[in-house]
Amino acid sequence: MPNVFVKIPEGIFTKSQIDQIGTGITKAANAAEGIPDNPENQRLTWILVEEVASSQIYIGGNQVVPHAIPVIVQFHAPEGVLDADRRKIAAEKVHAAILDAVDADLHPRIASSCMMADVPEGHWGGNGAIMTLNKIAAVVGYTHLTDRQAS
Repeated sequence: MPNVFVKIPEGIFTKSQIDQIGTGITKAANAAEGIPDNPENQRLTWILVEEVASSQIYIGGNQVVPHAIPVIVQFHAPEGVLDADRRKIAAEKVHAAILDAVDADLHPRIASSCMMADVPEGHWGGNGAIMTLNKIAAVVGYTHLTDRQAS
């Protein structure tokens, strides 16, 4: 049940590329979290891609667009879902999803930052209710947390 927030420089990516980034990061998040490849299980995977004015993006105190194309990803997962190996999968697959969405000539300029945060138990709300890891696991069917899939 990840919520992933992606910030990209405005005007760099086409609508089709943004769609591909959203779809690719969805697949990356599901792979990292061990969510089965089934739309019913994936309905709690939410991705928000937001364009930010290039003039508002700095690296080292300097505006870098168009020389570098920073993509900032905040990956929020329920506590207990991502271990060290799954975080590595997330970082690799998120970056690959971004590269897959753009032409190869842009690859050297893409710089991704993927911050992964655990949402502590009892701190995730959905539709007016607190969502525990057991409730979330029952909906998404984590392949590695089958013991947590009680309703």
